Amino acid sequence: MRAEVSFRCDGISRTGSDAVKAAIASHLQQCAGEAVMSLVEDITHHMIELSTRMATAHAQQQVLAHGQADDAPRMLYKRCTFLCDHMLSGRQHKKESKVRDVCEGLGLTGALFYGKPSVVIVEGSESEIEQFVREAGRQGKAMKKRKTQSLVVGNADRRYQKFVLVQAIGKTDTLDTGTLKEHLEDLGIGAKFKHIIGVEELQ
Repeated sequence: MRAEVSFRCDGISRTGSDAVKAAIASHLQQCAGEAVMSLVEDITHHMIELSTRMATAHAQQQVLAHGQADDAPRMLYKRCTFLCDHMLSGRQHKKESKVRDVCEGLGLTGALFYGKPSVVIVEGSESEIEQFVREAGRQGKAMKKRKTQSLVVGNADRRYQKFVLVQAIGKTDTLDTGTLKEHLEDLGIGAKFKHIIGVEELQ
C-alpha cells in the first residue's frame, strides 16, 4: 500500500513541497509503528521552523524597504517672488545679463520685471532657487524674498513654461506695475502686490 502525505507550508514553493512529500512517503514505506511517528514529528518540527524563519526574513525585508522609502530625500519645489533694487535691460548691463543666464542655466522658470525697483519670480527646486540667490548676490544683486509658494505637485504646478522678460516703462526704467499685477493675480497673490514692491514699507 502506498503511503500518502498531506501538509501545508506557505513558505515553500510547490516544487519543493512535492519533493518533501515524496521523501516522506518513501520513508513511511520503510518504517512502521513508533519509527513512523518519530519521523513525522521530526519532519513537522523542521518544516515549522523553516517556515517561521522565512516569514521572519520576509517581514524584516518589508520593514527595511519601508524605512528606506521614508528616509529617501524628497525634492521640494517652490515659487519665490523677490524684490531687487533695480534690474536694467540691455547688453551694457552685464550683471543683469549674468543673473538672467543663471536662471536659465539652472532650468528655473518665471519672470523678470525690469525696472527700479525690479521684481523677479522664479520656479524650481528649493536648492536651485537657493543657488540662484547666491549667484545673484555675487553679481551685486541682492534678492529680497517677498513671497514663497509651495509647488505641491512639483514641476506640474509651474505656471511658467520659460523665463519671461518684462521690459520697464520709459526712459526712467519704471517698473511695469500693470503687467506685474496681472501676473500676481494669476498666481493667486494679487493681494500681496504692495508688499512685494515694497510700498507698505515706505508708508
